[in-house]
Amino acid sequence: MTGDRRRLLVLDRGEGRDAGDNGYQAKTRAAVTILDGRTLAVQGRVELGWGLEPMTMLSADGERLSVVGRGFQARAPADSLPREVVTVDVGSAKVLSRIELPRRATAFLATPDGRTAVVLSAREEASKNTVLPAELRFLDVAAGTVVATVPLDGDPGSPVLAPDGQSLYLLDRGRPNNNPDKNVNGQLHVVSMATRAAQGVVDVGSNPRGLVLDDRTKQLFVLSDGPPVKGPANRDRPGELRVIRGAAPSPPVSVGTSPVWLRASTDGTTLYVMGTNSFAKVTLPDLTPTPPLTFKTWGEELRVSPDGSRLYMLNGEYFKTFDLVTGQRLADVRTGRMGTKMLLALESGLKTETARLEAENEARREGRSYHAYADYTLEPPRGTLAIRPDGKAVYASNSQTSDVTVIDGRSGEILQKVPAGGFTVLFMPGASVALVPSASAVQTVDLATHQKGADVATAATGNFDRAELSPDGRVAVISGTGGVMIVDATRGRPGGAFKPFGLVADVAMDWGTSR
Repeated sequence: MTGDRRRLLVLDRGEGRDAGDNGYQAKTRAAVTILDGRTLAVQGRVELGWGLEPMTMLSADGERLSVVGRGFQARAPADSLPREVVTVDVGSAKVLSRIELPRRATAFLATPDGRTAVVLSAREEASKNTVLPAELRFLDVAAGTVVATVPLDGDPGSPVLAPDGQSLYLLDRGRPNNNPDKNVNGQLHVVSMATRAAQGVVDVGSNPRGLVLDDRTKQLFVLSDGPPVKGPANRDRPGELRVIRGAAPSPPVSVGTSPVWLRASTDGTTLYVMGTNSFAKVTLPDLTPTPPLTFKTWGEELRVSPDGSRLYMLNGEYFKTFDLVTGQRLADVRTGRMGTKMLLALESGLKTETARLEAENEARREGRSYHAYADYTLEPPRGTLAIRPDGKAVYASNSQTSDVTVIDGRSGEILQKVPAGGFTVLFMPGASVALVPSASAVQTVDLATHQKGADVATAATGNFDRAELSPDGRVAVISGTGGVMIVDATRGRPGGAFKPFGLVADVAMDWGTSR
């Protein structure tokens, strides 16, 4: 959907088959259908290239759409189809330009005004003795021309536009190795948008994770490991955080070991740096770190309370709460109903024993001295965390026992275990419930009593796997391949309407327009 919500764009890659690195062996061209955003009336249909890369480039005003056609490289040149960038004027529903690409596009982006597209062709081994370097192409999509081609050393990844629009950043992860003699640090390529030329290459540490944009401060961050050292100390070496401004990053800031995720506090004054077994805080804008917390076990999911005073860790069925002021662990609990766990274990044991006896009896009847049977075991528990907007409770789901454990947000102690299993939790304070959707049902949990409420839907054929809540928390859209359910809480209680479909390919929400 365009940013002004006036139009909905529906893309079709055309008939054909995926041919891997050779592209898309298309029978028909890809196309975009332009719909009125309110009435869904068709305003136009435009044929594009051959096949479609998954990403699209839409200008900020919604007037220009650029897509990359994968093309097809056949053994016989006459059977090949061109790779090209096709730009459409959305208002007139006409092709603005077609630009053929000499090499496969591995990543691309467009400037907000929709006039310039940047296409990366990654480093590739064209043959045993021929290596093609990475190349960055600048395209004027209005004129339909290639403005510049910039060769790049190494193996840089997808380009990222600086918040001020003046530079492009491409991250090369290097060749990380725990042996300091073999480690090759990652590098950041900086390319000027004004001159369409390389500005420089800077070191960003060992095994950089990727570039993260902070929308609030308009800065880019990159996490990496510290320099490797020989011996046992290498396992506990601290990680590093760098801030990217202009053509050079800031000096590295020491954080916890093996940093993976970045989160910003609600007020934007603190960065939370989370690792597989560490947690650290960095104040903004001065980038002052606090001593990190280190964990003995790996955290599958880490979350911080809305007020920044608590850290929650979920690892399988184990849930831990930490006080971020003192650094102390407050509580360690297990999610899931114990009775259900015991029943599941008993069922698995009985299935295994039945299978063993049947296999033994069959072997005796056939005169064999050997037999084989299935050993039934429990699936390991998996879960997700959801923090209530007021921070008073945390909901931890458990896939093994199909339930939700409600945990006190301050003490970390269990308040209730609710038989409502699902793939996520959505909070609807206006209806005083939490929604817990599963593949075939939408269940509720009362926010005040922590008891299971009336189901919004049961035995639905939606095969639900996605859920989204409106910004005001009063409407939820639950969707899957078999249908879409709208849950409305505007009257103080949740009510659902399910619409089945033969096959749902995608669902887009427009929360800014009344329907």
